[in-house]
Amino acid sequence: MQETFEAMETALRVLVALNEKGNPDPADVEALLGYTGPQREVRELDELAREVIQTVLRDMAERRCDAALDSGMGRDLRRRPRWLQTPQ
Repeated sequence: MQETFEAMETALRVLVALNEKGNPDPADVEALLGYTGPQREVRELDELAREVIQTVLRDMAERRCDAALDSGMGRDLRRRPRWLQTPQ
């Protein structure tokens, strides 16, 4: 879980630096690339940061959903919400 928060913090630092018309810390850029894995195409840093944030939020939502289903509290969830389902 700690790595998840570190990924989110790194992505936010990159976005803040870009928003302030500055250059992000090279260590943050390297960490961001490490979180996203190998890229098939060259993308802007703000897109990579957005992808990391979306992935972190989706992972957190999946864990909450799984915990609710496992505890019985999510019995009204017959299945995972559509937005959490992975495309086939």
